[in-house]
Amino acid sequence: MNMELGTAKRVITPPRPVRLAGYATRTTPFDSVLEDIYVRVHDYRCGSARAVLVYGDLLWWNSEFVAMARPCLAAALGVKEEQILFTASHNHSGPGTGGNFTPLLETVDAEYTEFLYTQVETAACAAAQNVEPVRGTVHRGECALNVYRRVHTPDGIAMWPNYDMPADHHLTVVRLERADGTVKGVLLHYPCHANLANGNAVHPDYPGAALRMLDETFPGSVGVFLQGCTADLRPNSVLGERFVPQSYEGVQNFARQFAAHCEALLQSEGAALGEKVFITRTTRQLPLDQTGLEQSMEEAKRQTAYGMEVCDVLKISDNEIRWFTGEEDFDRGVDKLWREYHIP
Repeated sequence: MNMELGTAKRVITPPRPVRLAGYATRTTPFDSVLEDIYVRVHDYRCGSARAVLVYGDLLWWNSEFVAMARPCLAAALGVKEEQILFTASHNHSGPGTGGNFTPLLETVDAEYTEFLYTQVETAACAAAQNVEPVRGTVHRGECALNVYRRVHTPDGIAMWPNYDMPADHHLTVVRLERADGTVKGVLLHYPCHANLANGNAVHPDYPGAALRMLDETFPGSVGVFLQGCTADLRPNSVLGERFVPQSYEGVQNFARQFAAHCEALLQSEGAALGEKVFITRTTRQLPLDQTGLEQSMEEAKRQTAYGMEVCDVLKISDNEIRWFTGEEDFDRGVDKLWREYHIP
């Protein structure tokens, strides 16, 4: 039985300025829109099996938003909730989508999330209406545009490029084509933060920009980016021995290089993609060796303190604030950090 695919995309740029997510230093609504951000939907089918993939040019899909959106979307599409998968590029130049994360990094605008859900449902319903048979090929290669982002120094761990640490350069591209050979959609899988820029302007960073470029290369197609296990991997945007933020043009240049890697990989011989559609979930228990944990925690605090002293931008969770400051009250802990370390 052949696989079928429906695709669609819709603009999710906020209609009015709201605060962007990802950086504690950005506390005011965005200044401008440099490029629209999108929700992109792939609706996969094979017989009675179905999986709906919802991608956004966002930092993430806040669990608060997903808990609201998934049952509504399932009802609109006539599928089970577990058949709907949300994924995002980890774009640091997009708006927040929920209010249950630390307010240092994400706040939510109710009008925007209402608009966002409408666009998500509109795109998903449109994808459901243009389903076509497709065949897929998987293309695997490497792309050395990312780098490990931490260095051990005598004073602790610094946020610097570390070329001595191995980085996962694996790039996987899936081509999904119609019977006539034209491209219906692509999937890009790559582990690298989408944080090239830290300005107060909306754009999709390199993943969304590269998807736009591939959509233009393959007219009538809609691509989706699947963020890999990015962890401490970020774009290799370096001047001397330090990471440097990029302008919008710098983001575009990086995206062009990434898109070129993807296009070149698509020219290589790929392996046929299986035609069965299914969703699987695995939970693994990871052992925790607590030997020397007390000493390790003190060392962690020492290294965190050093990071506070030298950083320009702070990303820290509410639990980390309580752990580091010893304050149970979140706001008091934040105030203590601001007063002690003078982080702008």
